[in-house]
Amino acid sequence: MPKCIGFASLFTIMVPLHRQMEENGYVKIPYPPQRKATVDLLTVASGKHMIHGLVEVDITRLRKKIRLLRTSGAPVPSLTGSVVHCCAQVVAQEPQYHAYRNLFNQLVLFRDVDVSVPIERHVEHTSEVVPSIIRMANKKTVVEIDREIEQLKRLPVGNRHTVVAMRLYRWLPRLLGRMCFRLVGRMPTIVRRSFGTVMVTSVGMFGTGAGWAMPICTHTVNIAIGSLVKRSDHEYLCITVSFDHDIIDGAPAARFIHRFKRLLERAEFLPGELE
Repeated sequence: MPKCIGFASLFTIMVPLHRQMEENGYVKIPYPPQRKATVDLLTVASGKHMIHGLVEVDITRLRKKIRLLRTSGAPVPSLTGSVVHCCAQVVAQEPQYHAYRNLFNQLVLFRDVDVSVPIERHVEHTSEVVPSIIRMANKKTVVEIDREIEQLKRLPVGNRHTVVAMRLYRWLPRLLGRMCFRLVGRMPTIVRRSFGTVMVTSVGMFGTGAGWAMPICTHTVNIAIGSLVKRSDHEYLCITVSFDHDIIDGAPAARFIHRFKRLLERAEFLPGELE
């Protein structure tokens, strides 16, 4: 069997796979080799000392403004774009929120906020979730951020150097690959260029009721969007905010959550006035 199965090649072997499943009750296919880098990155990230805050954000006002924009024909941002915008604004106020330690045990603080948003994109005839970075998100409107996210969803991973690097990484021994990620983690400028300075990920709906994600975090500040809950005449968004405790203590973490919630709940970054 080939080492990497795309949609086309998978279709051509669907019949023999189906017959094997009927005869044995199971079928074997190769593990996608492009997942190797993801597994190594998450293994390294799982060693971080993270603290998590599970919060509910009242987005009733935000949703009303979005519906008002929709009726007026104006550009309508998504919830993910709104969360990215508010996160970038709060981080820009206090650069410690996206500080990283370098090899000399110094903290490197960045001026602009580059937000990593994992997006499912086309990679080698199949779909793969890859980090897509909104550069200088703190200087962009929510409409600009949302437009950029939509553009990134439609783009293939066309960087030839990135594709070559992914292919070469597959041949690295597991221990060496994870050592590379640990080393890169102490090179803040490379972290920023390759992974952004903060992360916002949308896990999606969990069915009915409240649901929070508990992600394996790779950044100093990470936001995971969970489910949307309706109670009475209010709508609440379940959000997990995670911090690297080696850099962020409890008080700065509490300030971040307070400022972030206030920005998102007031929705002043969207035009229009509610009665």
